[in-house]
Amino acid sequence: MTITPAELPRAVDVRRAAALLMHADPDGIHVAGVDAVLAEVDHDGRTTELYLALCSLIYGIHPDLSTADGKAGLTGIITNFALAENGEHTHE
Repeated sequence: MTITPAELPRAVDVRRAAALLMHADPDGIHVAGVDAVLAEVDHDGRTTELYLALCSLIYGIHPDLSTADGKAGLTGIITNFALAENGEHTHE
């Protein structure tokens, strides 16, 4: 799958991604704020762009995620949660 220029995140997508991160703070999730961001994104049909902007922000905040160790850590998370979804025991 190739991303087209129309799917690249724009300023509005980055703003929404930052707002989503703020509202989804594990120390105090603001569900109405998350819902508002997702409704705005859905209305504009920019779900893919939101995800790309969110990933860009996260990789920018934690550039170590793009290293071999970071990718191995992400793979471990994917594997552990996939096992948990299937009811299998994880090592954590």
